[in-house]
Amino acid sequence: MNKRNTTARLIAAFALTMGMGTLPMIGGHSGLALAQATQSAPAAAAEPKVGDTVVITLANGTTVEGVVTAIDNRQIKIQRVMAGGIKADVGYQRTEIRSLTLKPAAAPAPASTPASTPASTPATAPTAPSPAAPAAQPAASPAPAPGATSVYVLPLGGQFGRDVSATPLRQALRDIKRAQPDILVVRVDFNFAINVMGDNVEFLPDPQAIWQLETARQLSTILTDEIRDDATWTKKPRLVMWVRRALGAAAFLPFVAPDVYFTTDGLQGGIGNLELAAGGDEDYREKIFGIMLARAEGLAIKGGHEPLLVQAMARTRYSLSFSMVNGEPRFFEDTTGDTILTDDGDREAGRNDSLQDVVRFQGNDWLTLKAAVAQQIGYSSGTVDRLEDLMDDLGVARNYTLVRSRAGAVFEGWRRSVAQGEGEFNRLWRDFNEIEVRGESAAERNTQRGRQLSTLRKMQELLKDYAEAMDPENIGGGVDQWNGRLEVISEQIRQQMRVDR
Repeated sequence: MNKRNTTARLIAAFALTMGMGTLPMIGGHSGLALAQATQSAPAAAAEPKVGDTVVITLANGTTVEGVVTAIDNRQIKIQRVMAGGIKADVGYQRTEIRSLTLKPAAAPAPASTPASTPASTPATAPTAPSPAAPAAQPAASPAPAPGATSVYVLPLGGQFGRDVSATPLRQALRDIKRAQPDILVVRVDFNFAINVMGDNVEFLPDPQAIWQLETARQLSTILTDEIRDDATWTKKPRLVMWVRRALGAAAFLPFVAPDVYFTTDGLQGGIGNLELAAGGDEDYREKIFGIMLARAEGLAIKGGHEPLLVQAMARTRYSLSFSMVNGEPRFFEDTTGDTILTDDGDREAGRNDSLQDVVRFQGNDWLTLKAAVAQQIGYSSGTVDRLEDLMDDLGVARNYTLVRSRAGAVFEGWRRSVAQGEGEFNRLWRDFNEIEVRGESAAERNTQRGRQLSTLRKMQELLKDYAEAMDPENIGGGVDQWNGRLEVISEQIRQQMRVDR
């Protein structure tokens, strides 16, 4: 769960299950839309192609540089180097581009002519590189033993949607692709600990998690479709999800893998109260949630799992039970099965969970899968706490090689980069508010307004770079809201400059 879901809101969400009303929809869905630029992209002397280094000047005056990774009639996508060395693909609509310049490729260094050695001076033997000298490229992982199965462990932890989002995952995927493993084990263990009235509580259900469904879908696409459709992978790794904590929006992610394992204390679910995730009339909400849940069920279907589990994780007023028939689970969308997974949470009938049940994952108003039940219903392939045991269950325990993973460093670098971006954003906003438009002449006053516009452009660029991960609580508002606000302020300043002449 992203920590933008504050403790107060989570407590309020639980209180609402007691019949106290509905929550308004929050997140990026109620913010101001960024005004679409009206300028047409100028004709370029030469159309860039993938691999070219370009310098782009945007309509708002911001200049960015990067290597073109994709291009079509609507946008140009370039790879930029962010703070902390993280590389990220950023797309720019052609309508927001004022000019684009191809940066000439660096000329190759001229071949050096070896100097002749005087006859009286013996030639010096080549000096061996110092072992302490840093390598130009990271050293490759040790070659696996002949016939050994190579295994790459990808750790996903921290805050879902912030520490783990599309940009760092694609960066980590480059390292996975370099290794070309036979098995890709995704270790899912997100941090959800919060403080409730002085007590540490691991998790409270978050009905707003449904709005992060698209983040889960995007991450799942990177781990599945993007690997499948990339012909440069010499082999497609077997995808295995190993779940310890997949709660809130992260619960959608493991569904995409055919092979799912739990740790002994593993948990997946904790969405719940979907009915409270938005205001409006019930018909409207059902249409919206129906569309979103269908997308979430698509992840379960893609992984070969029962899609009814998604409904049970998200909805409170939904019953799901099962019976074992000939060794296979048979599901019922009511409570007639031998084992009840969820009931309808009817408060008046006394079937609603208590707060104690919720925080201990003992309730059944919505589904939170534990290891034993997950394996019993055939969702989980097994329960293991050690990598060696997982490899044994996968049938490769006696002959596998663990590939050295750099993914942890990638995610840590991204986390630092996002935090730095948020700090820089706040600093720029303070700087903007300290700029005084004063002067004897219009030129002097407009110089200060130019400084204001330059500061706002830098803020807009940071929003673009880190939109997927910025926490509204850290920057005083959502990204969409800030984009709209900065555009309005910028236009007001430009109007003042036009008038003050």
